[in-house]
Amino acid sequence: MAKKELYINYDIEGTFWGEAGTLDKIRKEVPKESLTVDDELHVIINTCGGDIFEAISVRDYFKSFTCKKSITVSGICASAGTEILLAFENRNTTKGSFVMFHPAMSGVWGNRYEMQKKATLLEQIDNEFIANYKNKLITKVDNLEDLIKNEWWLNADDFVKHFGGNLIEDKKEITNKIKINNTMFKETMKKFEQLSNSGSNKKSFNVEKFKNAFIKLT
Repeated sequence: MAKKELYINYDIEGTFWGEAGTLDKIRKEVPKESLTVDDELHVIINTCGGDIFEAISVRDYFKSFTCKKSITVSGICASAGTEILLAFENRNTTKGSFVMFHPAMSGVWGNRYEMQKKATLLEQIDNEFIANYKNKLITKVDNLEDLIKNEWWLNADDFVKHFGGNLIEDKKEITNKIKINNTMFKETMKKFEQLSNSGSNKKSFNVEKFKNAFIKLT
């Protein structure tokens, strides 16, 4: 089984004046036929965004892979980059990283009809992606449109809270694993100790020693 790491540490750009776009770069570095269903692709993304239509093409390219796939935000994932991020089911965010959503943006030159056409297109894009965000959210956000209108910045903790995935802190995944210090674990271990030691002359059950050993295993 092969594991391939791909770094997207640049803006998402389309082909321009003969210069290769982001999709062309990715296809060259990771040809689809180079990974089988038994392999794994891990994408590390750090981008401020760019061309939304190029991001859609990149998203669809990753979706076409049959191998295991995961993505990690390491730094920032903003604007068009979020369309790539949310396409992955297995998402990780490192502590200190940020994710940012905002409305579609563009520039236009011309008469009022040209401007109206562009405004209509931007509204269509916004509606499309807001629907996608709502589908990906794991918590209800009533004022989602207003948040995005004013740029919605999420730190790593908030992104995991709203969209799920894993929080990576000090290179150790701590979300979606049992947290040793949480209240439920303490109460369970207390009950277990009482049950184990009740009416017995055996050596007392050492909860702290058990917790330390469990931490090493996880």
